[in-house]
Amino acid sequence: MKRILLVCGLAAVFGLLSFRVTKAFQVQSPTRHAFTITVVSESPPPNPNVEQYAPRRMRRMMAFRSDGSSVTATLPAQEADGINPSFFGDRYVYLRSDRTQVYVLDQLKLKSTTVMSGDGPVKQLPPLDPKCGGTSHAVKRFLRMDQYEGYDVYVYERTFPGTPGNLDTETQWVTPLLDCLSLQSTLDRKESGEIKHFHNYVNSIVVGEPDPKLFNVPQDYREVSPSQMETERAVALGRSLPPGAAETMKFKDDRYWKSSRH
Repeated sequence: MKRILLVCGLAAVFGLLSFRVTKAFQVQSPTRHAFTITVVSESPPPNPNVEQYAPRRMRRMMAFRSDGSSVTATLPAQEADGINPSFFGDRYVYLRSDRTQVYVLDQLKLKSTTVMSGDGPVKQLPPLDPKCGGTSHAVKRFLRMDQYEGYDVYVYERTFPGTPGNLDTETQWVTPLLDCLSLQSTLDRKESGEIKHFHNYVNSIVVGEPDPKLFNVPQDYREVSPSQMETERAVALGRSLPPGAAETMKFKDDRYWKSSRH
């Protein structure tokens, strides 16, 4: 696990901190913190009986501004991740002040812009739950307080319907000092009589306003609908769209065309 990097940009808020100093829970306001993280997601191999299949591993970078804007970028895959190394990443850019979400494929110079619902001035962000309990329709219970890479965290467990007749169990390590971000989560899912284990974890954190370039969407990128985006990406990768994609794309296209800017 990489050591967490702490940038002095928030030193006035947190005090002079080293990555091993435990930080007390003090989040009581609607102010959001600015930080950039890298998340590793690991899922079971597609065929656990075949040794050459490595667990699927995906890396994502997530950047958060203090104004509530954010970027989620899928990083290019590596051969050791057990997935096609030709897979290339994408970006979801959410600009809160403009109420826009832009799906970006930089390699193909494509973008798909959706305007979020709402009129008038952007409302103030709601206060954060200081214990990160949140609200959920799933059964959720507090397990314990713990530490994760120098951060005090609350550990919660929730269960919810998974495959027919089964319940999935998810455990999350969350901290209010990073806006109730889950620093680690595990998911146990029962499929075909066996338990499959999924694991997400943060392996780097940089505190401070993110690089502005992450939020930049070049004007010369071609604007397309979500279905066009996925079709062109599939063609570029030499593969077909997965089963069920048509229904998902129809939902996204409907929302896209209802956007006031198209």
